[in-house]
Amino acid sequence: MFSRLKLKYRLALIGFAFSLPFGVMLVLMVQNIDKSIAFNQNELYGNEHQRISEQILEFLAKHRLRAQSLMRGHPERRGELTDLETKLDAAFESLAQKDLQLKEFLQTTPDGLSKRKRGHLTFDVLKSEWVELKSLTAAAGTTLAQSTEKHKHLLADVRELISHVGDTSNLILDPDLDTYYTMDMTLLTLPQTYDRIQEMMASAEIALGKSELGGDERIAFATDASLLEQSDLEHLKVDADRVVSEDVNFLGVTQEVQQYYPPAMASYELQARELIRLARVLAASQTAAPAWGTVTPERYQQAGEKLLEVTSKLFDVCINANDIMIQRRVDDYKHTLHLSASLTLLAVLLSSGFVWFVGRSITGPVNVLAVAATRLAAGDRSVRSGLDRGDEIGLLSQAFDQMAAAIDQTMQGLKEREEEARRLADEAKRANDVLTREAEERRKAEEELKATAAELVEQTKQLEERDWLKTHLTRMTEMLQSERDINIASEKAIRELAPLAEASLGALYVRDERDGRPVFVLRGSYALKDKDTTAVQFDLGEGLVGQCAHEGKQIRLHSVPRSYLKISSGLGEASPATLALVPVTFEGVVTAVIELASFSDFRPIHDILLERVAQTLAIALDSIMSRMRTETLLRESQLLTERLQAQSEELQAQSEEMQAQQEELRTANDELEAKSRLLSERRRTGDRARQEPD
Repeated sequence: MFSRLKLKYRLALIGFAFSLPFGVMLVLMVQNIDKSIAFNQNELYGNEHQRISEQILEFLAKHRLRAQSLMRGHPERRGELTDLETKLDAAFESLAQKDLQLKEFLQTTPDGLSKRKRGHLTFDVLKSEWVELKSLTAAAGTTLAQSTEKHKHLLADVRELISHVGDTSNLILDPDLDTYYTMDMTLLTLPQTYDRIQEMMASAEIALGKSELGGDERIAFATDASLLEQSDLEHLKVDADRVVSEDVNFLGVTQEVQQYYPPAMASYELQARELIRLARVLAASQTAAPAWGTVTPERYQQAGEKLLEVTSKLFDVCINANDIMIQRRVDDYKHTLHLSASLTLLAVLLSSGFVWFVGRSITGPVNVLAVAATRLAAGDRSVRSGLDRGDEIGLLSQAFDQMAAAIDQTMQGLKEREEEARRLADEAKRANDVLTREAEERRKAEEELKATAAELVEQTKQLEERDWLKTHLTRMTEMLQSERDINIASEKAIRELAPLAEASLGALYVRDERDGRPVFVLRGSYALKDKDTTAVQFDLGEGLVGQCAHEGKQIRLHSVPRSYLKISSGLGEASPATLALVPVTFEGVVTAVIELASFSDFRPIHDILLERVAQTLAIALDSIMSRMRTETLLRESQLLTERLQAQSEELQAQSEEMQAQQEELRTANDELEAKSRLLSERRRTGDRARQEPD
């Protein structure tokens, strides 16, 4: 069938075959870019929803404080409470409209929330809780405990809704470091800060209303100051510094980040340290209220109110900057999409034009030769092609003209016709060579087409590996987020990583402090046969694990000796072919070392996997150890509370004993005074008796 097609149609098919890979590549690229745009657009939806939820969180915190003051005998707070309720009504109305618009994207529908066991976070439920809380606050006879419980419940639900939106809007999976750390501030740390500030202010108002601070109140002030400093302030400072420093590495510098982040963070730090200082002064106080000096209840509450205000401003700066950075990323994706489509279309048009030009340059002269040949066959021996070309067609036209002249000369004699026939045979041979060369060119074109197809297959494979890598990194991140124990998290991480890297043995050594020196302790393993004989601790620089931690670089060993290590199963055992040690580095410090053994060499995708997992694991381990340090501080605080209580009871017993001794001394003193008066009286009587005459 192909042999029956005209030459111009053959050339058109060849051009189409060359354009087909460009079309396939364009479709795949468009699909990938559209997926990335949708991913980032969902993050913008999450920011829109989160902005209103954070506003509700701020107003609810202030509402709780005004309601508590009102119930504790401050009627002047009624006007402020009414204003806050009006703002909260408006905020809930805005949330209703935004939820109606975005609930399918953010999965805040009843079905979407129920699948994640968050069915109690629907807007209708939250709105009903707010209406009930507002009625309870206005009702006579409402106790402070009832109001506090309702406020805490609604605040917890709003925070959980913010976490849900962060999960479903892809904010928690943001791939760029600048927007990731911004997400950490707006989604996790700032809501936690709102909660902690209003708790500190509420408990302080009750404690400072007493005439004297007890041991429990002072411990509470010290604990709140430490948590506000370590869990909130230091965390936010690290995140803000990372956003500013990493901003230049992703689509260039964002002016909003560089201009507004440092002053907003500085204002937050100034107010936070003032509240921390006041809390620590109260924690160190041992006297009654008048001796507290400048740390009055009013000054403490003013410091808390200012911190709530700068926290709200910091959130606005973060969420606005995050919107701008994500939108820049979306615009970059769209620009890439338009540029790719334009270049592909231009390539197709140029190739089509080239095919048309080549076709015309071939079919035109061929048609001229066909007409001339038809006339020659009809008996017109004077016909000539009239073509003057330097290519193969020119040779063919020359051959035709020579053939026509030869045919004309055949009439002159048999001998001349024989010579002309031989010459024509030579010309035909040359024409055959031309056709042979054309066939060779077609073969080369087919080989180039096959090479293009192979390149497309390779690119498709790379895309699949990238999706595989992203899926498993996301899975590991989600798996480690909820863990609070370093041993469980390490065990899960190595058991998840070893099969992905096609390793038969795996171990995870985590940094610890022993006698003031860093050591790396075995916290998780995969397929180890004899854990009792396996080294469970390495000093810095000791063995391959210690050396990897000391250098902070990967160590890769090939041709591992047979006696070095055995990989065993129920059917037998053998030595691995490759051993890999990967450092896990966080902020320039090696916090863990991954050790993997495999029967074969690790593939390039495994090297990328190990590098990305090390980054993810570094952040996760730091987060877990931070939480464990916080829990340790809480336990130490509880022990300190128990000790103070024991000391208080002992002092009370000593005080009672001293009172009894004072009573005994007072009784003895009274008896001595009575005897002294009696003795004086007797002396005066004796003196008078001696002075009277006999």
